[in-house]
Amino acid sequence: MGKWKRGLALLLIVGGAGLFVYPRLQMVLADRSQTIAIGNYEEGVSGYDEKWKEGELEKARAYNNSLSEVAFPDPFGHGGSLETAGDYEEILNVDRGMMGVLEIPCIEVELPIYHGIAEEVLQKGVGHISQTAFPVGGEGNHTVLSTHRGLPDARLFTDLDELEPGDAFYIRVLGNNLAYEVDQVEVVDPGDVSLLKPEEGKDYVTLLTCTPYGINSHRLLVRGSRVNYVPEVKAQIQKKVVRTEKYTVFGIGAAAILVVAAGVAGRIQKRKRKQV
Repeated sequence: MGKWKRGLALLLIVGGAGLFVYPRLQMVLADRSQTIAIGNYEEGVSGYDEKWKEGELEKARAYNNSLSEVAFPDPFGHGGSLETAGDYEEILNVDRGMMGVLEIPCIEVELPIYHGIAEEVLQKGVGHISQTAFPVGGEGNHTVLSTHRGLPDARLFTDLDELEPGDAFYIRVLGNNLAYEVDQVEVVDPGDVSLLKPEEGKDYVTLLTCTPYGINSHRLLVRGSRVNYVPEVKAQIQKKVVRTEKYTVFGIGAAAILVVAAGVAGRIQKRKRKQV
């Protein structure tokens, strides 16, 4: 009986430690995978000449000009099966469906941007909603980029709610750096696209994800307006102190298991002393 209890205590301790470590290990692996994808993309871009790059940008601008009224289903409620027009998948396609990079320095996120919002895309990076403008800049364009929030094995947009008006994010496409300053943060019902329409004379990018954290009943929209790209400003951006409750769920569970294990181990030792 004593051996059984000692074994149980050890099992609980190991299980608790594993529960605490596993999600973080998965996030590290996901970050590494994203870093590799971005590195491959940047290497691929460097292999093309300026004529090819400008040709791709022209195709993207032509696609943007051809877009009609913004109307598409909720990205998280239809399985990512949006229809795409013409050769959408081939435009800006440098490496395996990747079109660019999204960087949000204040929450230390750098993610690959892929064509479309299929589930396999949302699991590994940011998806571009094809019914909105390609992220190449330009007045009258409104790009929408979306991905998951709160996955146990990847950060993605988990900390997107930390962004406030005045914060900045950046997009890299074919060697071009585009800077956007957050000017609007809103929560809307799923399927409400009224705030995603392009506006004449404006260059917008909206980052879209689920909210509240862990419930996902609504959609969080973080809109950025185009500003001048200044490398020195980007280098001075301060990292936010992210609220800890998002990352304590597994920790609380692990701590509870460890407390139980410690209690069991303590009782075992107490009985041993009495027997002696």
